[in-house]
Amino acid sequence: MPTFKTAKLYFIALLSIVSVVSTQAQEFKTSKHTIALSVGQSNENILDRIFSPISLQSSLTKFAFAYHQEKRNEFFVDLNSSNLSLEKPNISYNNDLFPSSLIDVNIKVGYLRPIKKKPNLRIGAQLHNSVFVLSFDNYSSGSWLTSEMLEFVGKYQLSLLERHQLSLIAAYPIIGLASRPPYSGLDKFVIDNSDNVAKVVFSKNQLKSGLGYINPQLALHYQYLFGALGFRASLDYQYLHVNSVKSLSQQSIGIYLGLSYTLNQASDEK
Repeated sequence: MPTFKTAKLYFIALLSIVSVVSTQAQEFKTSKHTIALSVGQSNENILDRIFSPISLQSSLTKFAFAYHQEKRNEFFVDLNSSNLSLEKPNISYNNDLFPSSLIDVNIKVGYLRPIKKKPNLRIGAQLHNSVFVLSFDNYSSGSWLTSEMLEFVGKYQLSLLERHQLSLIAAYPIIGLASRPPYSGLDKFVIDNSDNVAKVVFSKNQLKSGLGYINPQLALHYQYLFGALGFRASLDYQYLHVNSVKSLSQQSIGIYLGLSYTLNQASDEK
């Protein structure tokens, strides 16, 4: 059952989303709208002490989707997920000692406002939802992390010449909810609900601050514009360390290439 703290946190997040959406609805018709699709390769280094002190290393194919609505302020939705193989419903995440499978999905919804006298710099907040499920093949064990975090976001953007854009984005969690496995990875609740994975991994959330949920994120984006279309290249880095019954550490470095399409509604109306 959800605790009072959990309900209160969701209520505050809901009020924030309603406030942002109502503000953005007024600007929708005169804003610039950009949709982007990218594919990339991410090098992962994971140390999850639920099952073993051995560090898992591999390279994963990931897909990214982004929607940005921008005028003076900026509203965005970013989705980053691991590639799902056609032959099996998850990703082969092989290592020398323990073959394993990994699903890693991140969804971010945020809002940025410019700083006075510094139009290239914007600050704001985002809701960051993540699903991390690690299954050790041939073993009756696995691990997971699901979280909903409120994070601080800063963005610095430059326009180089006429068609080139460069932006640097940094984010860090403030407070939120996270779910991790019990001490041994299994308990009565996990066993009784083993046929309902969603119920297991999204239950027993604990309140976490930026001290117990350490997750700095950096992203460098380059875009070359030719009309409404754009070519995108991105370099993403994140470090994650979650203090729980047994800690989880993850370090990711990803390179992405993709295309974007921009619709300037204000220009179209003129």
